[in-house]
Amino acid sequence: MLRGLLGLSLLAAVAYSSPLVAGAVHRTQSTKIITLYEGVVTKANAEKFLQLISDSTDKIIGLKMSIESGNTEDYSYYAASNDGHFTISAGNPMDGSSELLVNGPVGTTTAGAFYTVDGFYLIKSGGSHAAGAISYGAMPVDEASIKLNPRVVIIHKQF
Repeated sequence: MLRGLLGLSLLAAVAYSSPLVAGAVHRTQSTKIITLYEGVVTKANAEKFLQLISDSTDKIIGLKMSIESGNTEDYSYYAASNDGHFTISAGNPMDGSSELLVNGPVGTTTAGAFYTVDGFYLIKSGGSHAAGAISYGAMPVDEASIKLNPRVVIIHKQF
């Protein structure tokens, strides 16, 4: 019986030390999962989108989004590109709205009704403004370094 257990342990030790098996174990342990969100952000669901951004603070995420442009009269929704930055904000401006500043280029649709944000970003907290708005920044991350990294798994999710 003891010999059988020793033989099994030896077999497990040899298998674990094998470069192919050991490499598989190492890759499994160090796999990084990055979520790529795809969808359309409108005035109606912008607060939900900004909550997703808030939940992703200090994480790298992918965004492949069309975002409705506009500015409401009551300032509860704003989405525009200025000076090489794109900003979207939503919520009651008198009760702590949220905003996201996307650094880097964004596209627009032909009619200008939507902006397109397509890439991978590190989401960082930007603190809050005097009016109580909570701000987040999306810092671009090199797309090739994510897509070509064998330890990164990209999960696609609909927003």
